[in-house]
Amino acid sequence: ERAQQSLARCVAMEHRSPGGQAKALCPFGYGTRADRAAARATRTDRADHGMVGPSPHGGLVGRKSLVQRQLPPSMERRRWMTLLTSAAATTVLALLVCACASTAEPSPEVEAPPSATSGASSSAPSSRAPDRDRTPEPPVTYPTGPAPRIGLLVDSAYVPPDGEPSYPLPRLPRGADIVAATRLEDGLVVSDNRYFEGTNGLFLSTVDGVTAITPCTSGSGATNSDQTLAAWATFACPESGVATPATVHLRGADGTIRTQMVAAPNINALISAAGVLGDEVIVNRAFGSGAFVTDLDQAPRDLVGVASVAAVNEARGTIAAELSTFGWGVLDPTDAEPLFRSPQGSGLDEFSPDGDTVVARGLRRSNCATIWFLDAESGQERGTVTPGSRCIEQVVWEDDTHVLALVSPTRTTTVVFRIGIDGDLEQAGQDYPAATTLVQ
Repeated sequence: ERAQQSLARCVAMEHRSPGGQAKALCPFGYGTRADRAAARATRTDRADHGMVGPSPHGGLVGRKSLVQRQLPPSMERRRWMTLLTSAAATTVLALLVCACASTAEPSPEVEAPPSATSGASSSAPSSRAPDRDRTPEPPVTYPTGPAPRIGLLVDSAYVPPDGEPSYPLPRLPRGADIVAATRLEDGLVVSDNRYFEGTNGLFLSTVDGVTAITPCTSGSGATNSDQTLAAWATFACPESGVATPATVHLRGADGTIRTQMVAAPNINALISAAGVLGDEVIVNRAFGSGAFVTDLDQAPRDLVGVASVAAVNEARGTIAAELSTFGWGVLDPTDAEPLFRSPQGSGLDEFSPDGDTVVARGLRRSNCATIWFLDAESGQERGTVTPGSRCIEQVVWEDDTHVLALVSPTRTTTVVFRIGIDGDLEQAGQDYPAATTLVQ
């Protein structure tokens, strides 16, 4: 009450004598800088130590009865307006949240399956099980059929099909592995993973031993449909700095090797054999920069509209290739216009041994577990199969109507699926180690 009376007197004195006695008597924001500092020091000292002393308003004040520092009327009104605005905004936000919560549909609850031993009714209510109690869905399993009827590379060792001879493999430095192999009538063409500036190691393996293909090579070689001819390319190693033209090699059934030096200036030194079409060799340039064909006698001729060749169909004289424009297609080597294109988002892989079907594989993360069987002449879809959720890493024809698809479900295991054009699906043999490759 005394504080209120003192405040009223100060206000009245301020109107009568602005800047005079009121500024000296009223400690709530008026007076000189020294007066305000002294008043703050006095209030702070009393508030901190609980002291009782004379108040500037008159009388005695203690720690709990100190008069709060007052604001001018204009600032006081602004403070109250700010508080009222904040309170109104908070109230509106709370009402909106409540309205949304009341109109939202309740989450459907998962009904627990009826117990086989309790005899409880299936209509009884149930609640959602906690996440920690959920078990992951078991992997999809398929019937197990016979082992692959083609060779395998397992941990850098060749595993031949039943009844066929084995072949020695090269001894590589520590850390290097055999990663691909192409089947020959009397041996294998194998490549390793010693990659350097686009090159890798390539070897010819027969019952007589292993021959290294030098000086530098790229790719894994190519063979014709009956596996009597094998082709590869060699060139000077890029790090040597020697401008030596690349050379195309074609090994015949009798073991003799024909060669041609490719001296055209527009041909990159990093080339690799993509296939054998009759007596001609299809060759890819480096990094999808084009392809050409040579009979090893005449000058090579470019394949127009082709970025790189994936497979050769000797039965129909066509090739499966990545096109220079976009996508993949099957075309005649003498014509730049494709006969048909593969489904969107897929790439062509291999032709069946009889040349009637070509298999396409998904290239995107969303479809990399799917393969398509297409008619090799019209492109009409003959079947689509998705054996699981994992990407298919390799596809090789086992016979005219089945392919083997290699999938790695874990980091330590590899599974081989046998997939038929009619949609039949089974696992081919046992699980294999992660370092497993199908021999083409």
